[in-house]
Amino acid sequence: MAVAFIAVLSSSGWRWGTVPTAGTLAMASGATFAAIALGQMANAFACRSDTVPVWRLAIRDNLFIVVAVAAELLLLAVFFGVTPLTQLLGGSPPPTVGWICAFGAASMVIVADAAHKYVRRRRLSRQDQWGKRSVLGR
Repeated sequence: MAVAFIAVLSSSGWRWGTVPTAGTLAMASGATFAAIALGQMANAFACRSDTVPVWRLAIRDNLFIVVAVAAELLLLAVFFGVTPLTQLLGGSPPPTVGWICAFGAASMVIVADAAHKYVRRRRLSRQDQWGKRSVLGR
């Protein structure tokens, strides 16, 4: 998330030791907020299983998550699309580099979760080979 903030500041001409403009800070805050929101959406999808990566799970298995993420996307659009609300909350729509970082954060959540699940499956497989029973479901 800090990467999104610093990337937006740097791409706007900010350098260490200088004070960024209010508009630049608002865009950096917006990028950070988007990264957190998108990362949490990715996490919601990833947490549907202890051992199976998100891309191997049918999206229709839990429509409540789909509805919740759609609502969160709508709220994110409202936050950035309704200027008085955006200004009241001290943010601003992120520039392209901010959106890239935000979607990158969501992608990293999925990748880290898949790597964790891969290691977990291997560990459980080894335990099963040695006669220990796995108590984990999906």
